[in-house]
Amino acid sequence: MKRITTLNHIEACYLAACEPSFDKKLQTAVTEKNSQIVIVPYIWFTGFLMRHIHKKVTKFKGTDKEIVVCQHLGEHPAMQEALKDRVIEAIS
Repeated sequence: MKRITTLNHIEACYLAACEPSFDKKLQTAVTEKNSQIVIVPYIWFTGFLMRHIHKKVTKFKGTDKEIVVCQHLGEHPAMQEALKDRVIEAIS
């Protein structure tokens, strides 16, 4: 992300099973000096995880932070190609 954007501060977090958790990182980001928070869900499917992200972000509406939630990666042509390649690799 740092190579392809002009963003100064980028951090990774996880929605499940790993640390740092999304909930903790979002809380930290909101309390820091960041004026804008951009969330890039590195997931293929919508559903529970995207609902969880939006539910947590909604709690911070009305604050002085701009929180942007990008679309998930699911239908991006590069992701579809990567999935196809992995399937072919697995059955070959």
